[in-house]
Formats: sequence, structure tokens, C-alpha cells
Amino acid sequence: TDLAAPVTAETNTNQADIARQPPTDSPESPKPAATRTQPKVRVRILGNPAIIGADGTPVTGVRRASYELLTYLAVHRDGADITDIEVAMTPDATPRRARDRLSTNVANLRNRLTTAAGLNPGDDTHTFKPVVNPGGRYYLDPNLLDIDWWRVLDATSRAGRTTNRQAQREALEEAVSNWGGLLHHDYEWSDGPQHTCRQVGVNIHARLAVLIADTDPARARNLLDAACTIDPINEEIARLAMTAHSQTGDTAAVRTRLTALTQALQTIDQELSEDTHRLARRLLHPTSARTDKRLT
Repeated sequence: TDLAAPVTAETNTNQADIARQPPTDSPESPKPAATRTQPKVRVRILGNPAIIGADGTPVTGVRRASYELLTYLAVHRDGADITDIEVAMTPDATPRRARDRLSTNVANLRNRLTTAAGLNPGDDTHTFKPVVNPGGRYYLDPNLLDIDWWRVLDATSRAGRTTNRQAQREALEEAVSNWGGLLHHDYEWSDGPQHTCRQVGVNIHARLAVLIADTDPARARNLLDAACTIDPINEEIARLAMTAHSQTGDTAAVRTRLTALTQALQTIDQELSEDTHRLARRLLHPTSARTDKRLT
């Protein structure tokens, strides 16, 4: 239907392009022979950020600013110039102070990632170099780090490159399973990345819901509700969710979704569109000729 229009394969591709984040199947740096047997360190930047150690628990001692740097480099997957990082993270600092802070954060991040890999940060003989500086810029080595956001993007991209429904479903299942929420903090520089993150989150949940609606309608409804939570003011997704609840006769859930959407729109001084009013009247009063736009 037209309600599924915002969750097409083309949308996936555009979002990946906007994020400027190439898939990890085409890494920018060759994989050193010495790291082939080194397990990747799991990194989480969605929801509650964490660097996961070999024992499966988050490592300690990560500076807040180091997590910000980790997030910045993760959403700038192809790397970022040092000057751009400094301006983004320390806009009010002098150039020297900004450089000192960045050096401190890089050192802390490298130390904690190395510890998470089960290596001694003080041992310079290993080849584990997760934060790379090829000269004037930094990037995270995709051969050494397993980042949840990259998993989501790569799976979403695969879903957008195929027309096979089973392959789409498998890719979207992987994307959803790695989704932990939006970026943890709304950093001063993160408006664009957070917007892309929200779009991708809504996209993967809604597209998967459409694919499984016939075989697992209950889960499809849950996925659409999750998409509404990610983007509470998205009317098209809310209409999909309302329709899905109505198809099982759950009028209360339709009203709940309509109320949540109305309240969310009020926070930005907007009102329900006529399309949403029309759908709500049809779903909540299917046998009524009522034309009153106000629903009680």
C-alpha cells in the first residue's frame, strides 16, 4: 500500500549514502596478517554505549569524552580529519587545548579497546591498532572492531540490494536484532547522524513488519509500535500501526496509538493530518456515517 512507501528498499540505500558509511565488506585498509586470528572487539554505540571485553562484560575506565569520540568515528565510518573532530567535540577550546584533549581521548580509547581485546595496552609488540591515524585523520579499523551500528547499516544495505523477500527478511532480522536504540547522547555535532539513525531504525522495523504481517501479525504489530517509539511524530508509520491493530480488532490499541501520535505532534505545535483523521474515523467507526473529525 501507499502507507508502505516510506519504507522501501530505495530509502535504505539513500540513508546509507547520507551517512557516508561504506559497508565493511570493502574495508579501506588491508588486513594485517598478524590480526587474522584476533577476535574483533564488540562495540556498542546504540542505546547504552559500551566496549565489550573478552568475558562478555563492558570494560571499565572509558572516559565520557572517549565514548563521544568512539561514536563520532563510528558514524564517520570512512574517517574524519583531526581538525573536524576537534571543532565538533571541543568547539570553544583553543587549538592547542583541543589537540591535547583529543590526544588524551584517543589514548584512553586505544587503551580500553586493547584491554577489551585481552591484550596488554603497555605492550607495543602487538599489532592491534583499532584507532588508526594514517596522517591528519582518524578512523576505526573495521577488521578489529565489531560495531553494532555498522552491523545495522550493513544488513539494511543488503536488504535494499535484493528483491528476494526471504533474503530481505533475513537481512532485516539481523538489522533489528542489532538495533539497541538511538545514539546514546545528543552531542552538539550529532543532529545529522541522529536523524539518519532514527530513519534507519524506523525503516528496518517497519519493513520487517510488512514482510511478516501475513505469517506473524502479532510480531508485526510489535515491530510497528517499536517504529512509532523510535519516531513518535511519524504519521505514516503510526497509520501503519493503527491499521495493523485494527485488523485484529484491537480498537483500544488503535486509540492508544492515535492518542500518542496526537500528543507527540502537540509537542512540536502540529496537528494530525487529514489522512490520519480519515483513517482513524474509518478504523474506529467502520459502520458509522459520522463525519465529525473530533474523536472521543
